[in-house]
Amino acid sequence: MANSATVLNESATVFVVTNVPQSVAYFRDALGFEVEFLYGEPPDYAGVARDNVAVHLEAASNTTRQAGQTGLNVFLDDVDALYQELLGRNACVLKPPHNRPWGMRNCVVADLDGNYICFGTPVRGES
Repeated sequence: MANSATVLNESATVFVVTNVPQSVAYFRDALGFEVEFLYGEPPDYAGVARDNVAVHLEAASNTTRQAGQTGLNVFLDDVDALYQELLGRNACVLKPPHNRPWGMRNCVVADLDGNYICFGTPVRGES
């Protein structure tokens, strides 16, 4: 068992984006995230979250990393229900729900820069 001082509590994936305010609006409106914070004027770093999933958005002008090169896997109970919600929000769906050989049902969406989020649910009754 880990020492309480070494327990990892939370994490936030950092997506490099070309335009932080536009990306914040996309995460809020198309993906259903809430804006946690905006930093800078105009904002060049921001945090968004939905339930227990946090994503930080960093302006490409702040880093040598390129926009659109990050991915994130998110696990949830019902990927098909989320897919229907995302369609109604006009999210950029790259792949609708589909079963994978390793027992997951995945749906893949992209942000405005091509960073992707793969939402997955274990396929019931399969190992």
